[in-house]
Order: sequence, then C-alpha cells, then structure tokens
Amino acid sequence: MIVQTEADIEELRNACLFSPYVAVDTETNFTDQHHKRFLVGISICTAKEELFYIPVGHQMDGVLPFGNLQANVPNWVGIMEQIKCPEWIFHNAKFDLTVLELAGFKCQPEQIWDTLIMSHLIDENPPHGLKQLGKILLKMEEAPELAKQIRSLSKLYGWEGIHPAAMAMYAEQDALMTMRLFHFLLPLLRGQDLFEVYSVDIRYMEFLRQIELRGVLLNQEKARQRSKESVSRMAQIRHEVGFEPNRLILLRDKLYGPPPEGLGLVPSSRTPSGKIQINEAVLEGINHPLAGLVLEYRGLTKATSTWYDGFLQKTDLAGRLHPTFNQTGTVTGRLSCSNPNLQQIPREFDRVKSLFMAPEGFELWEFDFSQIELRLAAVYAQEESLLEAFRTGKDIHQQVADELGISRYAAKTINFAILYGAGVRKLAEQLGTSVQKAFGFLDNYKKTYPKLTQVALQANNAAEQNHYVKMWTGRRRHFRFPSEHHKAFNSVIQGGAFEIVKRAGLNLWDSDYQVVNQVHDSYWLELPAHVTSAEVEYICELMSEWTIEMFELEFVVDPKRLYG
Repeated sequence: MIVQTEADIEELRNACLFSPYVAVDTETNFTDQHHKRFLVGISICTAKEELFYIPVGHQMDGVLPFGNLQANVPNWVGIMEQIKCPEWIFHNAKFDLTVLELAGFKCQPEQIWDTLIMSHLIDENPPHGLKQLGKILLKMEEAPELAKQIRSLSKLYGWEGIHPAAMAMYAEQDALMTMRLFHFLLPLLRGQDLFEVYSVDIRYMEFLRQIELRGVLLNQEKARQRSKESVSRMAQIRHEVGFEPNRLILLRDKLYGPPPEGLGLVPSSRTPSGKIQINEAVLEGINHPLAGLVLEYRGLTKATSTWYDGFLQKTDLAGRLHPTFNQTGTVTGRLSCSNPNLQQIPREFDRVKSLFMAPEGFELWEFDFSQIELRLAAVYAQEESLLEAFRTGKDIHQQVADELGISRYAAKTINFAILYGAGVRKLAEQLGTSVQKAFGFLDNYKKTYPKLTQVALQANNAAEQNHYVKMWTGRRRHFRFPSEHHKAFNSVIQGGAFEIVKRAGLNLWDSDYQVVNQVHDSYWLELPAHVTSAEVEYICELMSEWTIEMFELEFVVDPKRLYG
C-alpha cells in the first residue's frame, strides 16, 4: 500500500502500534558516495506482514504508464515519527540508518536487528545478500517480470525515476523478505549462543556508521601536487623506455624479443595456458634497469589512480572522505572497506598517509595495536618464553632469532608463517632458500616452541571434527571443505585479534573520542592541538588496559602523531 493520504498514514500508524517489530528498507538514487545520495522511498513490513511504501524522492517526467499518483510525500519524517515500534529490522542497517539520517530522520528504536550481521554471525561464508538469502533459505524469489521491468526502467531513469506505484510493488517485497529472514535467523542465532556477540557487533555497526559520517580530512592541495608529480615522472619513464609500460604486449616484446629491438631474455614464468607471465615477482627477478622502471611506473599508476586522483574524486564539499566499512565482507571477521578503500593504505607508504590531515586546531593521531596476532597466539599456546618477552617489552622477532640462532628477518618470516599456516615450500620461497633448509628452520622452531605447534594442531583437529573453530568471544569460523582446515589456527588468531580491536574501538566511542578512520589494527583520532602526553597515554590505556584482566597479558597500543 502506498502511503499518500491521511487515512493511509493512520492505517500505517495503527498497524505499527500493534506490531512488536517492523522491517524497514530504503530505496535511493544510484551512487556510492554519501554526500550525493538521497532517499527515494521507504518500505515497511509489520509482524503480520502488512506492507506499506512511503514515496519520498521520486522525480518523474510523466512518461511512465502508472497513473497520476503524487510522487512525493513532503512530511515523510512526520510519518516515520508516528511509527511507535520498539524493535526495527533491517538488512544492512548501517546503510539504511545513514540514508534516513542524512535525509532528516534519526531512527532511535529500543532494539535494532540487522539480518545481514545475523547471517554473517551464524555462518560467515557468503552469500549474505538479501535476495540470495531469500532464495536459498526462504525459497522466496522476487517476481521475475516485475524485477526485470523495474531494473530496465531504472537504467534509463534511475530509481528516482520509477513511479511510486511500480516501486511499491518492488520495494515492499524486500521489506517482507527481511521480516521473514529475521524469523528464520533468530532461532539459529539463539542456538549458537551468539546474542552477546551480536550485541557487540550491532554497537560496532553504529560506531562504524559514525566514523563514515564524520569522514577523514584530505589535504587536497597535497594530493593534487602528488598527482602532478606522478604524471610527470610517468611521462619521463615512457620517454626513457620508448613505449607504454602498462601495455603488456609491448613490454613482452621488449623483454623477450630478439635484439636489437628486444632484450632477448628467457621467460621465467608462464600461465597454465602457456602465456608469458610478467607480474611483480617476475620483474623483481630481472636484473636490468628496464624492469626497475616498469615496477616504478606500475607503482606510480596505482598511486595516482587509487590514492591521489582516486581520493580527490571522492571528497565531499568539506574535503572529507567517507569510506564504507563492511563488517560482513570477510570470512575472518575483519573489515573490508570501499569507496575509497582506506584499509589498503600500506603501513610503510608515508606518501599516502601524509595526504590526510586534521582541521585547524586539531592533530591527527594513529593508535595501533602492536603485534596483536603474535600476542594472541602466545596467549592461546601459553608459551612462557614468548609471553615473558611480551611482558618485558622485548623485540619478539629478535628473541626468536636469538633462541633459534637465525637472522631477525628469518625469525619474523617464520613467526608469521606459523600464524598463517604457510607450508615449507611457501616458507622457502619467502626466505629465498631451499626447501630442505626451510624444513630445518621450521622443525627447529617447532621444537623450541612446542606449545605453539600443539595449539595450532588442536585448532586443526577442532575444524576437522566440528567444521568450525571458536574465537575467544564465542564467534565461530566455519569450514565447508577439508582443504580449509589448515587455516583453523590463523582464523582463531586473525578473527580473535580483530575482536580485541573492535572492543577497543567501542571504548573510544563510549569516551566520545573523534575517531575518523579504522585501518588494520589501528584507529585514527582527531585530537586537540598540542594534546598532552598524559592524554595520549590515557587513550592507549583505554584501548588496552582491559586486555590484562582478560588475557593476563597487555595488548600494547603504540601512539603516533600523523599530521597536524
């Protein structure tokens, strides 16, 4: 039913008044940027599956054959405020809540349910899309002809150009599917005893939503200058090598073609189909200036398109970037990020981090957990020499190097190989040594730290027996195939580490700190200029002190001022 008249509004209000919860879904225009998105309509489904559609921002030109229904409801905020229902259900609540808030309505029910987060908690393996889950779990599909017509029209006119009568038939099905999906998933959530984990995740969703809304400030002048420098240097490289380095055919001919036009090199790697492969590893193995120039060119191309120009294209009018964090985008429980991907910023590439800034009167700080996954592995294993090294602030990689009689680089490589379940061949490749020598390193490591090996084996066994492993919070990591079982220990560590990061972030939010970004194991904060060392220390304690009681080891946070 399309909500247009006072009688329609009264019917909606009464239906919601006697419903313990409502499912809500929003329709918007096509864009992936917050500041360019506007609300087109809202679909609502009650517990009794009464369906309503509120047209908000339809912009029709009168050519669609659906009659003369009014396209907009000016007082839609007032209509939404009349929905007195304690629990609201969404699929991807972060998106819908932000759309509603940016359009002028702040949703504040007693409880928010998100079937997307519920689905990911119950089994993190995809798919998690509403229509995919509806088809798989509910055997419920949208009307194919209607969907085809609506999508065809949306390509011409956008969602906002679809008449409310047509949109209502289409959008109400999403609200209905969300309601039915909620009823399907709730017992499964209860059966896995995941309500406490869910309550943390739904709070973290809101925390991320606030980070997205606030955004991080980009130094646009510096980004433009870096782009200009990159374009100039790329032109120099093209002139020097005499061709476009990103054109693989030309690069192949230059590297492997016969002299004098080519270098006459012998291909070192081919694809399964027999084609010559020219990836980064291949270029790094070629001892010729051309390979170095091509690698530099590729790096400049990525930096310009992804970071310099890419960031500039996505800033709002205030010069801020508003990334989209996805809680359900990985099987490990960590975040993925897009538009732009601020998780992709390399730790060592200060030319990218230096593009960000704080507003006048503030400084930009990064608070980063130190070696969080290694610490958690040591806790799980209760490997005393590693725990003692962490407690006394020793360099853990150097400690392992000294105990095994190897270089720090080799020790660091082996430490992470153990965490990530890398085999002997992979380790040999990373160390640049023989398989036999890598096997010796690994064998010596396992003898020196037997408890670490044992706990990794226990995780693998649990995965084989139960088809899942549990993190310290009760969150599960499921394995659909036996070939994945070797990832069990890494899943416990990687996912468990982010559960720590997550709770640290909520502590920052509860203390009203202005968090503007989340990258890997760190948070970026805008702090008042000339912040005291005592305040910085307090923030570190806020993030890490609770871990002492939980794990009998402090998960240390390293502060670093990025830029003022």
